[in-house]
Amino acid sequence: GIIYSLLGVRRRQPASPPPTTMSGNINSCHDCGASNATLRCSKCKSVFYCSKDCQRKNWKVHKKTCRPHPTNTDNESGMAESVASIQVDLGWLEDAAVTDSMIESLHEGWNYDSDDDDDDGCSNTFEKCKMFLSDLEEAAEEDMKTGTAKGIASAKALKTLLVDTVVVGTGEAIHNMWSGGRSIDGSMQSRMETRVEEGKKKAELILVGIVKPALGKSKDGKAIWTRLKESFVDICISTLRSLVTLMEKAPHPGGWGMQPLQEHIQMKKYLADVSLMVWSYVFYDTEVQVPADELIPPMRQLAMLDCVDGGWTMHGSWSEVLDALSNKCCGRIKRIDADDELERFSSQIRKADNSMRCKLMACDDRFGLYSDPNSAPQRWRYQLKCSAMHCSNLEDPENPHKLRCEECWYFHWCCHGCKTRSCDFSRQHDMMCAATPPDKAEQTRQEVFALLGWDKQSSSSSANKTCQSCGKKEGPETKLNKRGKKYYCSSLCENWDTDGSNGRRGSGD
Repeated sequence: GIIYSLLGVRRRQPASPPPTTMSGNINSCHDCGASNATLRCSKCKSVFYCSKDCQRKNWKVHKKTCRPHPTNTDNESGMAESVASIQVDLGWLEDAAVTDSMIESLHEGWNYDSDDDDDDGCSNTFEKCKMFLSDLEEAAEEDMKTGTAKGIASAKALKTLLVDTVVVGTGEAIHNMWSGGRSIDGSMQSRMETRVEEGKKKAELILVGIVKPALGKSKDGKAIWTRLKESFVDICISTLRSLVTLMEKAPHPGGWGMQPLQEHIQMKKYLADVSLMVWSYVFYDTEVQVPADELIPPMRQLAMLDCVDGGWTMHGSWSEVLDALSNKCCGRIKRIDADDELERFSSQIRKADNSMRCKLMACDDRFGLYSDPNSAPQRWRYQLKCSAMHCSNLEDPENPHKLRCEECWYFHWCCHGCKTRSCDFSRQHDMMCAATPPDKAEQTRQEVFALLGWDKQSSSSSANKTCQSCGKKEGPETKLNKRGKKYYCSSLCENWDTDGSNGRRGSGD
């Protein structure tokens, strides 16, 4: 023992010897010593307990020396063969129609009104979801090994349906429609919106209606659900990983391309909704323990893509999301440098979305709010986020956005596509810019110049204004005239660029 201590090596402990009592009864309880214990440790098969309570109390001591029994390896091989031989039919779930009322009832604890005249078969689907779980319990009660194999096979089939058919299938449909380079009319967009909504509801039915109660049952101590917990956790982790892959297919395009931008926005909204179902509706709500090193890496990747929570409204910024998961289901989460950057990013997105919501409500007569320009002051504050909804591009002094409204100074855009959505599609800019008082516009302008480090005596774009023809820069003695998207210092330069013959040959006057 001294030699092991000097070398800094932990001496390997032998497996727990068969327990005995003073009377020599080899089947005595490993915790209290009671004779004729009948419960055996399923892992090492070498110690006995008189009750589950004794087994739970003794586990902290016994787990230090518990080693797998050789026959367990054979059992795992046999289990894999049993799982592979089981066919699970989920056609009823794949074909099920899911309504808003059904989804609402899931979050209220299965309180579904089966007498609804507009049922459309939903009550039948509802009952089948319950039967899916109860059948696994009944199979385990008859034979634990068979029930476990059936449960693992059912979880695998459920993962294939959710990840491959529902989530990835819907994401691929979005990608294929917008990336084909063809003309997309209103009816095609409407059909796609319907499909996306159906995919979202189906994912919610599977996650909230089946996976969530299954993981909730694993906390109740029933052996079958404890054994199946890992398989149902895997469904959720695999779903999050698939979201990352899909979002990488639809990056923000920049530039003028409207179809790639539409794909990016539609994909991001859909994936953010599904992501929220997994980490908030399932893991956070059930408080089931999940390994942080499995859950947090894909969560970080989704946060980088702004797909954790639309608007960061459910639990707050990235640090608040991590704190919530740490308290409920992950334990201690090791923070890394990326978490600091994600906190800054998510906080800016959240502030900008809140500011824009206040602007929208102030311009909407239905709300009747914020008629006083001094109320909700955040609606006048400059935000780093691109002003187009659902775009999460942030500007900074090194990379300012090139497009900016120099009347209200609130709106700025990372690309022409975002400006087109904001100005031509939604008309948000025109409405809100017109409602901006001059003193509030000046206040915003000052914030823009201060935060981006611009000279307060010149406008954001004047520092970069140059004559299209001769290259002369605008300054105190030179005023450039804007023609369309170009600037000219004189009629000569304008004619040279717009009327080539006059500019190059002269008019003869």
